[in-house]
Amino acid sequence: MTKKYYDFEIPKNLIFNTRELIDVLPLKCSVKLDVKNFENILSKTLKLKETIVKLNFTGVGKEILAGGIIEGKISTQCSRCLKEIESEFSEEFYETLSTTAKEIDIMNIIQQTLALANEIQYLCSSECKGLCFICGENQNIKKCKCEEKKQSPFAVLKDKFDKKNKKEK
Repeated sequence: MTKKYYDFEIPKNLIFNTRELIDVLPLKCSVKLDVKNFENILSKTLKLKETIVKLNFTGVGKEILAGGIIEGKISTQCSRCLKEIESEFSEEFYETLSTTAKEIDIMNIIQQTLALANEIQYLCSSECKGLCFICGENQNIKKCKCEEKKQSPFAVLKDKFDKKNKKEK
């Protein structure tokens, strides 16, 4: 059976006093986070729109199991066509913490989780054609008339070998 504590105030910085937290275990709570807490851990092109964390604390012997889900929206650019896009995310985390510590810093755990959850490439769609590498036209909107040279990346070496062979003859 889960105890309910309506008078337990969740710290805005998510640094909990361990003794106070132990007194209210098990604890489930949900907190809307200030996006400013994550400005220094995300890439410059990624902008956090909103973030909510759902926390669940349980006590196990001399340890506290902290887990939760971070959900929110980000704004960024498509890696291929540079169109502004908005994307939703949801990341789970679990951490075992000692009850001997004076404080439990959940914000640090959340920041680490978000930093590791960043995708390398965000796309507006899986079929995104991107920009023409010659003229810069967005190929999703209009097909440009630039000639696409289908040349092997080793073609440059062929020229070098041809020149070398001519010198040796």
